[in-house]
Amino acid sequence: MTKIDYGVQIEPQFGYTYQHIRDVALAAEKHGFESLWTSDHFLIRPEAVDVNCLEAWTTISALAAETKTLRLGNMVGSQSYRNPALHAKIAASLDHISGGRVYFGIGAGWKEVEYNAYNIPFPKPWVRLKQLEDAVSVAKHMWNDPVAEYKGKYYSVNTVAMPKPIQKPLPVLIGGMGDQLLKIT
Repeated sequence: MTKIDYGVQIEPQFGYTYQHIRDVALAAEKHGFESLWTSDHFLIRPEAVDVNCLEAWTTISALAAETKTLRLGNMVGSQSYRNPALHAKIAASLDHISGGRVYFGIGAGWKEVEYNAYNIPFPKPWVRLKQLEDAVSVAKHMWNDPVAEYKGKYYSVNTVAMPKPIQKPLPVLIGGMGDQLLKIT
């Protein structure tokens, strides 16, 4: 029989404080939940000047220090919010900090208002899907090759990438909608 794991997703863009998110994580761990996921958003809406929005990787990094067994991930990180090589390095570093408890959640990106607010280019959906494919390839090369060498149409990397993730392989979760995502692994 297949084992079902239960996780908790929390949405920092709705203004939760770190203390609240920490309390949810500790309660989830105490009650046997397997994972906690944060969404990777920068704001709820541009006019929401009074709503805090903690950055996803920073938040789960802090939670890694506060928890012992809870697996942590982003549901899902937009491939174009961070340089893909940096994104892969962040995930590998956090996998070490957490003792091998990280999921690498990544998607093509969709919330145009965030792209505009942070002056990040927002190409057509098919381009973002191709960028996602390149970003996943960059990450896999960074995590698996002694020297990561990859030249894609949108992203490339040529560097020593250390540390490598503890998990072999580091679990990748690709999020989004549509059949095209099924081709990206």
